[in-house]
Amino acid sequence: MTQMQELEKSILEFKTKFNEEFANDKNVGEEEDVPQILNELVNAIFQYAANDGKRLRPYLLNRINTEFGNSDLNLEDALFGFEILHNSTLIADDVLDGHLERRGKPTLLKTYKNKGYSVEHITILASYMMFNMGLEMIAGSELPTEIKLKYVQAYNEISASVNMGQVIDLNQRGKLDISEKNYINKIRATAATFIAKMFYVGAKDNKDKFEDIGYDLGIIFQLADDLMDVNSKKRKGRDLGSDIRMGTPTLLSIYTYQHLEGSDQRLFGELFGKEDLNGEDLDWMIEKYQKTGAVVHVQEEIEKYQSKVHEGLKDLKIEEPHWLYDLCDYAHQRTN
Repeated sequence: MTQMQELEKSILEFKTKFNEEFANDKNVGEEEDVPQILNELVNAIFQYAANDGKRLRPYLLNRINTEFGNSDLNLEDALFGFEILHNSTLIADDVLDGHLERRGKPTLLKTYKNKGYSVEHITILASYMMFNMGLEMIAGSELPTEIKLKYVQAYNEISASVNMGQVIDLNQRGKLDISEKNYINKIRATAATFIAKMFYVGAKDNKDKFEDIGYDLGIIFQLADDLMDVNSKKRKGRDLGSDIRMGTPTLLSIYTYQHLEGSDQRLFGELFGKEDLNGEDLDWMIEKYQKTGAVVHVQEEIEKYQSKVHEGLKDLKIEEPHWLYDLCDYAHQRTN
């Protein structure tokens, strides 16, 4: 078994155990003297969170804490809490992007469609409720007070950063004349912050250095997701070219647009964000990603951040072979 396979096995084993414990611990029944809609919504929330996901964030927190933090801590409630926070951000993302499915299952937008009230309103309220539930799990845990406070602070910092990133995302929607730096700053605020904070709270010493590594890994994960969006051999969880159809700028589309000229650039801009884009036009746009060198450019950016991760690990005296080096490769090479 290769080191990469060992890491993938470790993530899968953690995920399986996490899902079992989550299902047992969060088996929600109906509360008396509570309106039925609230009971239904709470059950729908936990069903959403129980849907299959990578469980990467709790995995990283658990493993960093075990090796570089305090392995005597009981992190179960904190792991559940941060995963609930992650799902609360996904629910908000579903509303912003109009997703009816996630991980092959219906989102709350679809679940509450035709229920007689605004589906967007009830879904946003579900996101608020999940945020509170996750915070309560951590605040009510048996963690030492000093550590609990750091976890709660990280929880709020993640939420604030993701919210800011979502505002930036909405402002960038449909635009291609933005800088690569601005795009990287957006994914640093959203996808990368959560991973960075798992490294930060998990480590006992050199917390800032671990956090920097987490940020670079988070950027790698997102850039790899961007590539998956136009790779039919990999499964991102949504239809091929979903970022193109939704007008969500990525490093691929930004680079391509800025390296096209004349009628090609005009047509690319007109097709970008067209929800009913046909297969022929989508193929044309993906072909431009290749011909302008955008795919190679993104791969080179990933390699740049991989080098930064390696440098950071060596600065911490963590030498190969080590699972954190494998994680760097996994972030780029995974198929879903």
